[in-house]
Amino acid sequence: MATLPGATCTGQDVVQRLTSDGYVIVSGLMSERDVEAARGDLGRILAATPTGRNAFEGFDTQRVYALFAKTRTFDQIAVHPLLLDVLDQVLGHYQLSAPVGIRIGPGERAQMLHRDDAIYPLPEPHPPVVLNTMWPLDEFTEDNGATRLVAGSHRWEPGRQPAPEDPLLTATMSPGSVMFYLGSLWHGGGGNRTSQPRLGVILEYVVGWLRQQENHCLAVPRDIVRQLPERLRRRDASAPGPAGQRLTGTGGRRRRPARGQPGRFASTADTSSGSSGSVRGRNRPTTFPSGPTRNFSKFHSMSPASPAASGTAVSSA
Repeated sequence: MATLPGATCTGQDVVQRLTSDGYVIVSGLMSERDVEAARGDLGRILAATPTGRNAFEGFDTQRVYALFAKTRTFDQIAVHPLLLDVLDQVLGHYQLSAPVGIRIGPGERAQMLHRDDAIYPLPEPHPPVVLNTMWPLDEFTEDNGATRLVAGSHRWEPGRQPAPEDPLLTATMSPGSVMFYLGSLWHGGGGNRTSQPRLGVILEYVVGWLRQQENHCLAVPRDIVRQLPERLRRRDASAPGPAGQRLTGTGGRRRRPARGQPGRFASTADTSSGSSGSVRGRNRPTTFPSGPTRNFSKFHSMSPASPAASGTAVSSA
């Protein structure tokens, strides 16, 4: 699979590949030292982590949810300048949605193909609302469970699903690399036919006007939130702030929801906290943002396929 060099590629280079193929691999964004630290710390957590509860999670696969409550090794990666540049161009205003560590064990079967944005009941086609990144901490090979994908499937007409004749690619890549892929791309974790597990981390981002898959206000304790880098605090929407104030992605700026414009740049749940530290949520209507505030021109031709049959919240493998 073609790979862009992380040392020289730009956000625009990544966006061009996402537009045409729905995915792209970039090499060299994590140092060997950072990879080793992340692998070691996740190993500590995985020692007490059970395997999956269903076929989608994987009965021989372990998943580390509430990742930023348990390890500090991805704090800087989550706000890498190249990643933020791509997010600004593809999603505009965004938030961290579903960070998860995934270790596919020996004997695991291939995961069903699915689209990560299928959990949102949106009319199709629509511009991108989910952008994922997969960070391998082990070598990803065809035999040990590297992610499988259907290139270009983010541009399929509504209702089309993968067929046996559609070519499947395998995202083989080395630790330190990252694969960017759109939430409308059909993909799934591969089966592990080796004797060793395969470990990777997914950092998923979603537009600011949709609910996150993981509620970081509940998943990440406040004493840990205060330790996070400022940019990350603003992207996981967990940082304490004045009542009614929410946190957005673009430029790391704070922005108060616009009065009289339901859903415009508003999360589906604005949160505030009382003196007891409890979290209160106020649901707001979700309306697709319009007007000149978001530039989706390059993506308007995309036509993602219909939702996957499973109603399970989707985290790729």
